[in-house]
Amino acid sequence: MNRRIPGDTVSPTHPIRDGDFIVSSGGTFKLGFFNLTNNTNRYVGIWYANISIQPYIWIANRDNPIKDSSGVLRIENSGNLTLFDGGGNIVWSVGRSSTNSTAVLLDSGNLILKEANTSDEVPPLWQSYDDPTDTLLPNMKLSVNLTTNVKKVLRSWRSENDPGSGDYTSGIDSTGSRQLFVWHNGLPYFRSGEYQKRDSSFDAISQTTESSINNITFARDKDEIYFTYNFEDSVVSMLVKSVIDYEGNITQFVWSVPKQQWDTSWTYPNLWCDIYNRCGAYSSCRDESCSCLPGFVNVSGGCKRQIELKCNDDVEFLLVRNMKLPDRYNVLANASLSINDCNLICQGNCSCTAYASAYTNGSGCFFWGGELIDLAVYDGGNDLYYRVGASEHGGNKKRRVAIIITAFFGALLFVTLFYLLWRKKIRSTGRTETIQERTLFDLGTSSSDANEFARENELGEDLPLFSFSTVVSATCNFSHENKLGEGGFGPVYKVIIKLWK
Repeated sequence: MNRRIPGDTVSPTHPIRDGDFIVSSGGTFKLGFFNLTNNTNRYVGIWYANISIQPYIWIANRDNPIKDSSGVLRIENSGNLTLFDGGGNIVWSVGRSSTNSTAVLLDSGNLILKEANTSDEVPPLWQSYDDPTDTLLPNMKLSVNLTTNVKKVLRSWRSENDPGSGDYTSGIDSTGSRQLFVWHNGLPYFRSGEYQKRDSSFDAISQTTESSINNITFARDKDEIYFTYNFEDSVVSMLVKSVIDYEGNITQFVWSVPKQQWDTSWTYPNLWCDIYNRCGAYSSCRDESCSCLPGFVNVSGGCKRQIELKCNDDVEFLLVRNMKLPDRYNVLANASLSINDCNLICQGNCSCTAYASAYTNGSGCFFWGGELIDLAVYDGGNDLYYRVGASEHGGNKKRRVAIIITAFFGALLFVTLFYLLWRKKIRSTGRTETIQERTLFDLGTSSSDANEFARENELGEDLPLFSFSTVVSATCNFSHENKLGEGGFGPVYKVIIKLWK
């Protein structure tokens, strides 16, 4: 039977034995020994004092459980906080020493090792917040040490009933980008997208409750880059946690007092396209399908440029909307920079492959060099401008324009020819009727009459006309000897050939 020890402190004279526990001063958290269902291994950990569902937030000996109930947690003479098994073997230790130290469980869920009788403003010798397991509480930090490059991350359980270190971790990367990551065996598995301070949200995380993450801080000091969050309501802070599970999902939970259950604010990844770089380089993911950016073609593992760019090539930048911005960017946070400034800067650097506004108000610049990876399309996403060859994209436009112009003038030529043929047919019909109506005798005896008739009817050299006197002379005054016969239009005469020379 578990027994509560008075106070919230472990000291050289007040150890915690298996079966004992202490409670934080406000009654929010417990520190003691426990085992999981269907598992006899014993662990030292911290859990919610008044919540029985998924209560554990920190485990000291997660990878080295005690096989029986003989364990004891005490402050050694050296001031080090140490867990022993029944045989006196060290199972776990914080590795800090002091001549006069105590361990205190705070209402924030943080277990600190401190010099006795020091104020709260003095940094602790050690704290459990610096050695998290799978749970991130308000005011905890995920960080990267700038000197050692050591990351402070969450690490999943090995399975649902085994709290040993699993395959998934969550934290921030060493570039200082304002993003949360989940890694699977050290490789990126999920990325939250950029944090937008104005909206207090991440690009790729939709918050579904009023108690979702707020008051987020991404900061950098001389020692580390870190991420932390809190809530204005201290009561809410005590009942909120973010957990990475053994399948790589990171979820924010809020305890509902009326329903006596953990409600989910958000959980990620939860869509096919949430998985990191699902479609490969230069390929965007949407609705469980992948498509290359315009100007790129499919290859194994992603897409590649149709025409490779050289540094001195003319380029332009194509716009794609509603994007989860690619990973691995550099940022110029100067609020005076506009999107046009971003264009000029990127255009002047041939290693720059894309740019975007850094903030929701359109100021500042993100720049990318190298491949564009982990692209996805989602509602409310960002505008992304990426580099393509001007000759390639412009050539396509010119070809389209040429096709349109050719088609237009081809159609115009066809209509014009059709119209001219129609006019010629109409005029030919009119001339035939006119010639039939005017007899040869009506032309008179002069060549000027024939020429006038030709002009009136717009006749050319294909149909020459002769005066009546010329015809009389050519037929020897319509001599009987020159008569060849008669047809439907009257007598037919031969003419003297020399008149045609």
